[in-house]
Amino acid sequence: MQRTQKQQWAGGLLKPAGMGVLFLMLISFGLGLWSTARAAEFPSKPIQIVVPYNPGGPSDLTPRIISKRLSEILGQQVVVVNKPGGGTAIGSQAVLTAPADGYTILSGELSLIMLPLLNKGVGFTIQDFTPINLSTSSPLCMIVNKDSPFKSFEEVVAAAKKEPEKLTYSTAGPGSIARFAGELFQMSTGTKITQIPMNGAPPAVTAVLGGQVSLSFMGAQVIKPHIEAETLRGLAVLSRERFEGYPDMPSIAEKGYPDMTATVFNVFMVPKKTPPEVVKKLGAAFNEAIKDKEVQELYRKAGLHIENRDPVEAKKFVDAEQKKWSEVAKMANITPK
Repeated sequence: MQRTQKQQWAGGLLKPAGMGVLFLMLISFGLGLWSTARAAEFPSKPIQIVVPYNPGGPSDLTPRIISKRLSEILGQQVVVVNKPGGGTAIGSQAVLTAPADGYTILSGELSLIMLPLLNKGVGFTIQDFTPINLSTSSPLCMIVNKDSPFKSFEEVVAAAKKEPEKLTYSTAGPGSIARFAGELFQMSTGTKITQIPMNGAPPAVTAVLGGQVSLSFMGAQVIKPHIEAETLRGLAVLSRERFEGYPDMPSIAEKGYPDMTATVFNVFMVPKKTPPEVVKKLGAAFNEAIKDKEVQELYRKAGLHIENRDPVEAKKFVDAEQKKWSEVAKMANITPK
């Protein structure tokens, strides 16, 4: 009697080669069930959030504000661990090489994009991580000394066009967001200004306060006390909308440059191979934690804009930022060394 096609297929699986295929299928199915079960149990031990900076700085603030609420939501202690060094490379690499199980999270930011654009030996890009939440952001502002002759963004542009390279701007270093913002300013306005790199943001701000440079592009959070004390003057926020912390400061879009945006952001990330179920669970926990009224109040007091974007939206944002700054680096002839 002639066997049906289904019987022939079933009979083939019983042959030695077919048995191997069946075995692999069963193993794959079993691993899938095991992975799902492990994800369902997550978290079953404490979680680390790695900050690639020293304690006490602005980048250390975002995870510390949220860690207590996260611990309550996840039912496990969430500990913030500082691993500074290598321009954030050491802490980032520590997360990347940790088991991709959701128990080691990176408190990442723009340096994940900038580092590979400037250094050949970094060994990773932001695409090696999976975002779980874009938590906060802080737009850069064009700032000048309170006694500066420049009272508006337009006056700076006019002066830069009249005398190319005469105006100077301080940065936190040649690989900082301020440097890239300066390059973007020149490309957008068709001007030339001269970078004066410093060793960090505080000296860069001090240079503006002391009148050693014409201007700078600094994060809204960093300049907050100086704006409030009126020792610095903000000419424009490098965002499409006005920043809630400085409602009287015009946005760069109002000045006619909607694409000249520059933002310091905080994004929590895990290694790329972390199970989707774990990413989803962490994303939901971060979302709930950032919705907490006390957490939001602390973020606002720190001068931060609350984003709270889920893994999908966070990835869209990160991908757009990487594309943008990579193009700026290319146009400015910034190459990794």
